[in-house]
Amino acid sequence: MEAVFEPGPAELDARKLTRRAVVGATIVGAGAAIATAISKAAGDVQVAPQGSTSGAGVIGSGCQHATVRAGVSLSEDALVLCTLQSHPGGKAAIQHVEVDATDDTFTVFLTGEVSGDTKFAWSLVS
Repeated sequence: MEAVFEPGPAELDARKLTRRAVVGATIVGAGAAIATAISKAAGDVQVAPQGSTSGAGVIGSGCQHATVRAGVSLSEDALVLCTLQSHPGGKAAIQHVEVDATDDTFTVFLTGEVSGDTKFAWSLVS
C-alpha cells in the first residue's frame, strides 16, 4: 500500500517542501507557488501542481530515474523536454523520457546512477 503525504499550511513553503524526503510515498497538494513537489527516495512520484506544464524535480542519490505526475493530462505523443540542473557525478546523463498517458506521468531515465541528489527541469511541449 502506498502512503500519501499531504502537506499542511506550514509545509506549503517551498523551502521546506523541496527538501522533504518521504520514503515509499506520493506527495500531493503542493500548491501553485511550488514548481513541483520533491521527493528523493527511489520509486516516489513527484507531483506537479494542477495546470503545470513545466517544473523541476530531483533524482535522488543512487537512483537512475525519477517519475513526475504532470499537472495536466498527457497523451502518448506528449513531448517532454528535460535538462539536468546540477552535476549528477560520474558520466550519468539523460538517456530518455517515457510517457505514461494512462497515469499522466513521465519518467526521466539516466544512463547511470547519480552520486548525489541531481536537480532537473522539465517542460511539456504541445
